[in-house]
Amino acid sequence: MAQTPEPEHKQPLDVAHYAESSARENLIEHVFLGELLRGLWRRNVRDLEVLRPEVDSSGYDLARIDPAHAA
Repeated sequence: MAQTPEPEHKQPLDVAHYAESSARENLIEHVFLGELLRGLWRRNVRDLEVLRPEVDSSGYDLARIDPAHAA
Protein backbone atom coordinates (compact mmCIF):
# COMPACT_ATOMS: atom_id res chain seq x y z
CA MET A 1 0.00 0.00 0.00
CA ALA A 2 1.39 3.40 -0.97
CA GLN A 3 2.06 5.86 1.80
CA THR A 4 1.35 9.54 1.59
CA PRO A 5 4.58 11.52 1.90
CA GLU A 6 4.86 13.80 4.89
CA PRO A 7 4.94 17.53 4.07
CA GLU A 8 8.39 19.03 4.35
CA HIS A 9 7.29 22.06 6.39
CA LYS A 10 4.90 21.17 9.17
CA GLN A 11 2.99 24.34 9.92
CA PRO A 12 0.21 24.59 12.47
CA LEU A 13 -3.28 24.62 10.96
CA ASP A 14 -4.70 28.07 10.38
CA VAL A 15 -7.77 28.43 12.60
CA ALA A 16 -9.52 30.37 9.81
CA HIS A 17 -9.78 27.14 7.79
CA TYR A 18 -12.04 25.40 10.29
CA ALA A 19 -13.33 27.98 12.78
CA GLU A 20 -17.06 28.53 12.41
CA SER A 21 -17.19 26.14 9.44
CA SER A 22 -20.83 25.26 10.16
CA ALA A 23 -21.83 28.91 10.04
CA ARG A 24 -19.89 29.38 6.79
CA GLU A 25 -21.56 26.29 5.26
CA ASN A 26 -25.01 27.59 6.25
CA LEU A 27 -24.26 31.01 4.80
CA ILE A 28 -23.14 29.54 1.47
CA GLU A 29 -26.20 27.27 1.41
CA HIS A 30 -28.55 30.22 1.98
CA VAL A 31 -26.88 32.28 -0.76
CA PHE A 32 -27.11 29.32 -3.16
CA LEU A 33 -30.80 28.79 -2.37
CA GLY A 34 -31.50 32.49 -2.77
CA GLU A 35 -29.91 32.57 -6.22
CA LEU A 36 -31.67 29.34 -7.24
CA LEU A 37 -35.07 30.59 -6.09
CA ARG A 38 -34.57 33.96 -7.75
CA GLY A 39 -33.76 32.29 -11.08
CA LEU A 40 -36.72 29.95 -10.82
CA TRP A 41 -39.06 32.80 -9.84
CA ARG A 42 -38.00 34.74 -12.95
CA ARG A 43 -38.84 31.65 -15.04
CA ASN A 44 -42.28 31.53 -13.39
CA VAL A 45 -41.44 28.32 -11.49
CA ARG A 46 -43.26 28.72 -8.19
CA ASP A 47 -44.17 25.14 -7.24
CA LEU A 48 -40.98 24.23 -5.41
CA GLU A 49 -39.93 22.25 -2.37
CA VAL A 50 -36.48 22.30 -0.81
CA LEU A 51 -35.53 19.23 1.20
CA ARG A 52 -32.90 19.54 3.94
CA PRO A 53 -31.94 16.37 5.82
CA GLU A 54 -31.25 16.56 9.54
CA VAL A 55 -28.41 14.06 9.18
CA ASP A 56 -26.00 14.09 6.23
CA SER A 57 -25.82 10.32 5.80
CA SER A 58 -27.24 10.06 2.28
CA GLY A 59 -24.54 12.06 0.53
CA TYR A 60 -26.56 15.22 -0.12
CA ASP A 61 -27.27 18.43 1.75
CA LEU A 62 -30.11 19.76 -0.40
CA ALA A 63 -32.53 18.25 -2.87
CA ARG A 64 -34.90 19.88 -5.32
CA ILE A 65 -37.76 17.88 -6.78
CA ASP A 66 -39.14 19.02 -10.10
CA PRO A 67 -42.92 18.47 -9.88
CA ALA A 68 -43.07 17.91 -13.66
CA HIS A 69 -40.82 14.85 -13.26
CA ALA A 70 -42.03 13.61 -9.87
CA ALA A 71 -43.67 10.21 -9.78
